[in-house]
Amino acid sequence: MLNFRWRIQYVTLLLVALLGFPVVSSALTVEAVDFDQLVARAEVIVIGTVRDTRSALGADGQTIYTWADLVDLDVLKGDVPEAVYRLRVPGGVLGDAAQIYPGMPVLKRGERYVLFVRGHLQQFIPFVGAFQGVYSIRRVDGEERVLRYDRLSSETAFAAGAMLNSAPTLDEFVQQIRGQLINKPTMSDAP
Repeated sequence: MLNFRWRIQYVTLLLVALLGFPVVSSALTVEAVDFDQLVARAEVIVIGTVRDTRSALGADGQTIYTWADLVDLDVLKGDVPEAVYRLRVPGGVLGDAAQIYPGMPVLKRGERYVLFVRGHLQQFIPFVGAFQGVYSIRRVDGEERVLRYDRLSSETAFAAGAMLNSAPTLDEFVQQIRGQLINKPTMSDAP
């Protein structure tokens, strides 16, 4: 009888704990996008260096966004009318509050990127294919090499180094983009 009461108390305690302490879990799930689709779907393709970042609340008063100012721009597609391209990315730290979206790229001050942008200021995530539209530029043996953001951030330092050594140079990557722009129609109205 004692064993039965203990089991009832244990199950009751477990249910109270589970119902009383909700756990929120989320993940970023995106459609796989190949290189041709990245180029075709992007409204803007830009190479730039993040000069500054700052976080602010969105118009809803709850969502934190980070504004990244990119300079030293090379615009491969689209129109960037200013010398500074100000890009709004979801997530950030504001005072003692932080919003983090797992899998969402974090643009870091002083880093260079190739960005495939679509729906800036209209869509929550401004990159084609979310993280798939963000490429980090790193200097390896005197050459700038390009590696997709998620591949660089999710690997060990050794594996990332090996991947960077085999990654295309920035010049090769730009030539691939320009080749796609010449040979393929744009799909700015594609999903």
